[in-house]
Amino acid sequence: MEFFRRLFEAADFMPHGHCYRWEPAILWLHVGSDAVIALSYYSIPIALIYFVSRRSDLEFGWVFWMFAGFILMCGTSHVVEIYTTWTPVYRAEGVVKAITAGVSVATAIAMWPLLPKALALPSREELELKNAALREHVNELELFARATAHDLREPVRMVGSYAQILDEEYRGRVDEQADHYVDFVVEGARRTAETLDALLAYSEVGRTLMRVETVDLNDVIARVRSKLAQTIVAQSAVLDVSPLPTLRCDRALVGVVFEHLISNALQFAGRGARIEVSATKQDERSWMVVVSDDGPGIPPSEATNVFGPFARLHERDEHPGMGIGLSISRRIIERLGGRIWIDPKAKQGVRVCFTLPAARSIDA
Repeated sequence: MEFFRRLFEAADFMPHGHCYRWEPAILWLHVGSDAVIALSYYSIPIALIYFVSRRSDLEFGWVFWMFAGFILMCGTSHVVEIYTTWTPVYRAEGVVKAITAGVSVATAIAMWPLLPKALALPSREELELKNAALREHVNELELFARATAHDLREPVRMVGSYAQILDEEYRGRVDEQADHYVDFVVEGARRTAETLDALLAYSEVGRTLMRVETVDLNDVIARVRSKLAQTIVAQSAVLDVSPLPTLRCDRALVGVVFEHLISNALQFAGRGARIEVSATKQDERSWMVVVSDDGPGIPPSEATNVFGPFARLHERDEHPGMGIGLSISRRIIERLGGRIWIDPKAKQGVRVCFTLPAARSIDA
């Protein structure tokens, strides 16, 4: 207890400067060097903490925190070294060094068990090879799906056409049950044809050659508004568009995204729906675009699932469609280097958000 009571007493020691004989050249060489080392040490934990906070997916994130504490104490020991040049609080300096030693030992002990796990992590080259193989496999599946859908379209349309002829020429000639059977065939052929068309549309997004350029989103949304004008009037809906930025994207593909999102809002929000389109700047390199409506909304538990191909929250009798629009939109946005999601905190309706690069990042 006596030691800690006199922790900051300096009367019974000589300042460290006496060891330098108070020669300015030697004294300021040591003080300046300790100051630079301390500042450098203090900057490293800031960088580590920033890195860990931005990468929540790190498996060994706690190790970075231990390194930050270790390096922070190292810097503090150099600050105390500067202070004892004039004020000999060597007891306090010893405590700081003891704490630094404890943190250093704990960090070193924690490091060794992690080495086998760290060495087992795949290298960048290995990841690139696996990604290339995965992309090739996905491309093969897409080609297979595309070829299959294309080859099936004609037989399905033929079945649908002949079923329609049977319905028109023989309805009521056999019995009511036969009429029902024909109805089932016609409806089944129609749904199958729609599914194949949707599958081809989804596949086409990944194969379309992108033309990335500087695009004024106000022009894009104006064309979409014109294309959907009849539906907007028929639904007594209101499409409110705030001033939009100029972004780096493919004009046609972004138009497809807007068309799908606004069409969904018109379909699911019902008559008299109010649809809003706006954008906010996230940073110097990207913008967030929002398409929202005042409809019934989407359950938070389904906010991710609705982006899957052919995902539906309602029966076909309630709302027609194939459930492919959000999936196509996600694929387009991801190809353009952005991301798309449904805001789970929306108080009413659906709030779809997506990001795109800003125009000024063209040459970045």
